[in-house]
Amino acid sequence: MRIRPGGYEDLADASIVVITAGINEQAGKAIDREDNLGRLRLLPHNASVYKDIIPCLARVAPHATILFVTDPPDPLADIARQLTTTNPVLSSGTFLDTLRFRLQLARRLECHPASVDALVVGEHGTS
Repeated sequence: MRIRPGGYEDLADASIVVITAGINEQAGKAIDREDNLGRLRLLPHNASVYKDIIPCLARVAPHATILFVTDPPDPLADIARQLTTTNPVLSSGTFLDTLRFRLQLARRLECHPASVDALVVGEHGTS
C-alpha cells in the first residue's frame, strides 16, 4: 500500500478510495447528543463537498470502490450512489459502533474483543 498526496488523476489505478472530506461534529456543531438531528446537521455541507468530489473521482477511477467515513456516512453514501453508476460504494456506517460495542462486551465478559461476535445495525446517528 502507498499513501501519498496527489490530485484526482493520481487515483486512476486505485482499487479503493477512502473519503474523509467534510466538516466534523465539532466544526458542524453536531456534538449535542440530545439533539435529534445530531450528525445529520453535517449533511448539507458535507453533501455539497461530495457533489464536487464524486464526479471527479468517477471520471478518473470509474471502478474504484469508494469508502465513506465522513459523518453522516450512510446518507452521504446514498448521495454518492446517485452521483456514480460505475463505482461500488461502501459506508463505514455502524462499523465503528460495532467495534465499540464489542469492546464494551469484552470488558464486561473479561475476554479479548476478538472473542466477541456482535453487530450494531441501523445507522450511525441518533436514530
